[in-house]
Amino acid sequence: MNRARFLAGLALCGGLALPATALAQNEAKEHYQQGVALFEAGNYKAALAEFLVSYEAKPNWKLKHTIGVCYFNLNRFVEAKKELDFYLEEGGDEIPADKKTEVEDMLEQISKLIASIEVDANVEGATVWIDDEKVATTPMT
Repeated sequence: MNRARFLAGLALCGGLALPATALAQNEAKEHYQQGVALFEAGNYKAALAEFLVSYEAKPNWKLKHTIGVCYFNLNRFVEAKKELDFYLEEGGDEIPADKKTEVEDMLEQISKLIASIEVDANVEGATVWIDDEKVATTPMT
């Protein structure tokens, strides 16, 4: 049993009074470390899952870079763009220049691989599908 889950169970039983933030931080760190190992092994799909759980446990704008890179490596460019844009927006001046350049280069590559479309529909409740994925229902706002 991992330490974070053990401590969480103990805290729920009243045997330990750990603040919820400490438990979330432990869980986030554990999943992040697992994600790094998976990423380094080239298993981007599993790494992404770990990074998403880590972010959910303890949101941090810095993790959006890593999530975006996973999506990029999985050829999920729309999601990569969303995460990397968020990273740049939230990080602002705190992002080191070399990391900012790296992300801007990735976004430039992505811009050559994705497109935007505009959908005009006169039917309410129509489903819009792109690449076999449901993306919206009309009317869209």
